[in-house]
Amino acid sequence: CSLTCAQCPQGNCNDDLDGCECAAGTQGILCNETCAEGQFGPNCLQRCNCLNEGKCNPETGRCRCMPGVTGTRCENGCPKGRFGPDCSRTCNCRGSRCHKTFGICFCEPGRYGRRCHKDCPEGLYGPQCQQECMCANGALCDHVSGACTCTPGWRNTFCDRACPDGYYGLNCGFTCTCSNGAQCDHITGECSCPAGWVGNSCNERCGENRWGQNCTNVCNCANGASCDHVTGRCICGLGFTGSRCDSVCPEGYFGANCQRMCTCRNSRGCDPVTGRCYCRPGWIGIACEQECGLGTFGDGCSASCNCHNGGICDFASGACRCSPGWQGPSCLEGCPDGFFGEKCKEKCSCENGIGCDHVTGKCLCTEGWRGSSCSRPCLPGQFGHRCASKCSCLPGQPCNHVTGECSCPPGLTGSGCQNVCPPGRYGNNCAETCSCGRNSQCDPRTGECSCAPGFTGNDCNSRCRQGFYGSNCRSTCTCDNGGTCEATSGRCTCRPGYTGSTCADVCEPGTWGVNCVNRCSCSNNGMCDPVTGKCSCGLGWTGALCDTGCPRGFYGTGCRGQCDCQNSVNCDPVTGRCLCSTGWHGAQCENSCPPGKYGTNCLSSCDCGTSNKCNSVTGECQCPVGYTGPQCQHGNSFKTSSKLFL
Repeated sequence: CSLTCAQCPQGNCNDDLDGCECAAGTQGILCNETCAEGQFGPNCLQRCNCLNEGKCNPETGRCRCMPGVTGTRCENGCPKGRFGPDCSRTCNCRGSRCHKTFGICFCEPGRYGRRCHKDCPEGLYGPQCQQECMCANGALCDHVSGACTCTPGWRNTFCDRACPDGYYGLNCGFTCTCSNGAQCDHITGECSCPAGWVGNSCNERCGENRWGQNCTNVCNCANGASCDHVTGRCICGLGFTGSRCDSVCPEGYFGANCQRMCTCRNSRGCDPVTGRCYCRPGWIGIACEQECGLGTFGDGCSASCNCHNGGICDFASGACRCSPGWQGPSCLEGCPDGFFGEKCKEKCSCENGIGCDHVTGKCLCTEGWRGSSCSRPCLPGQFGHRCASKCSCLPGQPCNHVTGECSCPPGLTGSGCQNVCPPGRYGNNCAETCSCGRNSQCDPRTGECSCAPGFTGNDCNSRCRQGFYGSNCRSTCTCDNGGTCEATSGRCTCRPGYTGSTCADVCEPGTWGVNCVNRCSCSNNGMCDPVTGKCSCGLGWTGALCDTGCPRGFYGTGCRGQCDCQNSVNCDPVTGRCLCSTGWHGAQCENSCPPGKYGTNCLSSCDCGTSNKCNSVTGECQCPVGYTGPQCQHGNSFKTSSKLFL
């Protein structure tokens, strides 16, 4: 017991006075030892509960944390923005984390610098600004994530794709308003008009007399024609055709670009503007299909005929076509002696007559003769006009059938003096003998010799030269158009293609050949040659009988014209006008349909919404991306689903 309570410097004696009661933070026999690490309190009997290498106060047990740690038990790191002992210091890192112990800044992605006070330089992003941006076309790169913010007109992850057709602007969220196939600028939405269109939306045609890109070209068309605002092709007005509309419609055509055929039948053509028929004299009606009525003729059938005795006037010229037996300008003159019938061309065949009826050709017999050709004398016992008188001669005496005398005149014999002396005899009672040679005839009254019909010359041994006929060849042939006459009677033998007593008439349409007895066999209004019967084909037909249509590539009269069309199309076999395939237009079918047009001759308009693009043949709409439906009427909103643009 060498120690006393007085020797307890940091404590007091215990109640038993046999040892020291150490104060908080001390221990040992004399309380002169500090608590070991991890213990605190009186006699260091309590254990510290500090975490993270925190030290506790040996007296109170309160934890003294390491720099960067806080909490009653040092269980927490410094809150954001604080560092150092007891987290008492404030980080200076512009919102970024700092080292809890030393305060060194740990920059967030997208920032750099001692205090993380700078955004990544342009073109870099991410942790420590070490990644390179991949944004194209001027897009902004997020300095943190590298995400691209596209400028107007661009899309996709890296802004490397332009807006689809029909859209433009920021996020491609605006719909273009360009019409007639115009291209829309994917950035500004400005329309780039195709040829022939102007205006903010390309919905205005070029002004009058202008065409082409930006409407800078001037039309070069004549006669007031306009031109196609796209191609500059002249659009001829009524009555004109040609590349410059400088040609009047050819005969038989009228209207716009002369594409309509006149319907006139008997005309001098039609008005190139209206198609009104210019009727030939003698015709009236809308299509000149009606002949002038009876008694009228000329232009518009306005003149009155002046034909008499049943004559009919030509409805074109007014010339009278006299009825049989009449002639002259007004059919007031009967046929001359010896002629009768149609056009007074028929010769009377009266042997003993004073002529024949100029209408019927019936013979008017002289006294003492009877019969249709006055070839028979009066019956015995009769004489005179129409043989109406009775003879008074004694029995056995002849009675002259002409005069009634009881004796026959020279050259006649018989009971009624009705017979001419037989060949080789002449004179009273035919008692004399003729002395005429070969090819001659003897006058039964006088015995005078004369050449027989068809012969001439002193000895009657010469035949009539061409163009003459009859006794001694004194009569002149009247055969026209190369016809030949028979030397004895003068009867005409016509060449093929002609007919009539004098061969003056051409074969009627539809007949041909000798005496016009053959019938033409030409089809489709073909005309046949009156001489040979060979067919001359009309427009659009060919072949020996004009029964074959023009082969592909040919047209016109006899199919002799060659089509001038492009793109393998055929032409109208009658007019030669090119028959364009669907989707083509132009005089030669050389132009495909312009934007917004389709179909036959490109006359139909596309109905496809704002883009107005369609198939030039079928008219089927060609919708831009994001639009569907027959008229591209169903659209998707690009503002609600950006994935459409990825």
